[in-house]
Amino acid sequence: MAVILSGGIGNLIDRVNYGYVIDFIDISFNPYVFNLADVYVTIGIVMYLLRSFLFANKDESNKVS
Repeated sequence: MAVILSGGIGNLIDRVNYGYVIDFIDISFNPYVFNLADVYVTIGIVMYLLRSFLFANKDESNKVS
């Protein structure tokens, strides 16, 4: 959650300071332009989903009925 939050705060800082988010990473084979905050949000969401799917059964088996 910290990675997602830090990416969101990074984009929020740009939005407050400039009125828009500055995207500066442009990869030639990728048609999209993005920034590190976008990368942090994406990686954070992927990590969260992986944890949810991989460890959901273990979390449920530890609960007391």
